[in-house]
Amino acid sequence: MTIKNKLSYKNIIAMIMIGMGCVAFLYSGDLVISIENKTKRKGALYLSLFNEARAKDFKNDNADQYSMQGYYFRDVGAKDVVKFTVHSLPAGKYAFKYFLDEDGNAEPKVNALGLPVEKVGFSKRNPAAGHPDFDDVEISIGKDDVVTIERTIK
Repeated sequence: MTIKNKLSYKNIIAMIMIGMGCVAFLYSGDLVISIENKTKRKGALYLSLFNEARAKDFKNDNADQYSMQGYYFRDVGAKDVVKFTVHSLPAGKYAFKYFLDEDGNAEPKVNALGLPVEKVGFSKRNPAAGHPDFDDVEISIGKDDVVTIERTIK
């Protein structure tokens, strides 16, 4: 009896999937995001995390539905610090954005000119005007990295 006869397609596929999972785990890192609310404003904090594969949707108005992962914290008060930790991210480039939802409608509020009324932020320094591109605020996570990003709502 040959090895070929002993292995079924299901077993081969299972071994390949296990191998791929091990490789992804070996090349993964953690992302720790700390956001401090230095304002007197209160509300729910929403954060959306994007990877390179979803970079084209980063500026989309309904970006939350395109993000690879979304987070929601209720009742963020003044001076609170909220910490998000994402474990075992595959090595690569990521970006996130967040907003403090003060009116409870689960959407960032903008004025007639399209400028945010509620507090918003990104994985890197906020731009002077407009929504940044993924490339402008991307962060890299490498094998065994623990990347810590501290942001402040002012």
